Amino acid sequence: MQSIFLDTAKKYLDPEGYKKWLLYLKNGDKAIKKKELAKAVYFYKKALSVFPKDFISSYYLGRTELRRKNYRKSIKIFDQCLRIRRNDVDSLFWKAYSYFMLKDLKSAYPIFKKIVKLDKRNKNAWHYLGHCYLSFGKNTEVERCFKIDVNLRPVSAHSWSMYADSLFTLGKYYKAIKCYKKAIKKEPNKLGSTASLGGAYYNVGKMSNARKYLERALKIKSNDDYSLHILGHVYSTLCKHTKAIECFTKEIATGEFADDAWYQIGNSYFELKKFSNTLRALKKSLRINKNDTNTWIKLGEAYLAIRQYTQVAKCFHKVKLLKNTQHKQKKYKSFKRGVGVFHERIREVDTHFIDLINP
Repeated sequence: MQSIFLDTAKKYLDPEGYKKWLLYLKNGDKAIKKKELAKAVYFYKKALSVFPKDFISSYYLGRTELRRKNYRKSIKIFDQCLRIRRNDVDSLFWKAYSYFMLKDLKSAYPIFKKIVKLDKRNKNAWHYLGHCYLSFGKNTEVERCFKIDVNLRPVSAHSWSMYADSLFTLGKYYKAIKCYKKAIKKEPNKLGSTASLGGAYYNVGKMSNARKYLERALKIKSNDDYSLHILGHVYSTLCKHTKAIECFTKEIATGEFADDAWYQIGNSYFELKKFSNTLRALKKSLRINKNDTNTWIKLGEAYLAIRQYTQVAKCFHKVKLLKNTQHKQKKYKSFKRGVGVFHERIREVDTHFIDLINP
């Protein structure tokens, strides 16, 4: 415990009060070490009853409530800390973090931004500021934050992975590949980095490498929808349409992107000249998303291949009505959409580098 807090308590308390306050504080610390959080809250509150304006008891109480996931309580307590010590960086961070865990990023964002102005080397604040910008869709700012984060925290696989994600989103695939590899080197079985590395290789046209890492990702999680989705695209590009169909069929079983998966299955059957299967798959896609222009076009092409001209006319009349305003560039958009959901699903906030055990 910092001597400054002990000196402050001695200044405001009589000897008996100081003795009580210190005992309650020490008992709270012991309870924390034993992971008896409710008991720790009790002792920190008792310490505050002796010395209401005590910063350290308030701070420890806030950290304990945060560990108990009582985020609204922790916010109020850190507000109290900030009334005692204005611009205390630790209190600001944990207040912002509490908002973040409540998914109130509009409240968390300005606090994280304030922290990096007060302390430019605060790696945790840069990290979570990057997460905020990611949610706001400010991709250039996301890259800047995670670039600073990895410079301050080069040993964190998660930070390298998030930096790589930001580069991926900006289309800087070769840089992203390097960063994903650094993340995987530090944490070999990380699903997100492995699958995304495969996706990055797909985007630069290196299909053998894409296949290698996507198959590795599926060994980590056999039904990962993102890996199945992109691996299906890889097989389609390699003209291995039967394998592509297998991937997209497995993807449908996960419940993700079923309309696009059915479209891709239909497209693969079309390449195999199995037109009855093509029609069946495309119609299933349209049941999920009836306004997809590319699916109607492909359906028209399938009817044309079997010379059902009346149906061809109906399909292209529908295309004309849609005026190509919705779902342009189906393949590209579905891939980008997959990446977006992948970020939300896989890139859950990783707090392994923040010590919440000992306040």
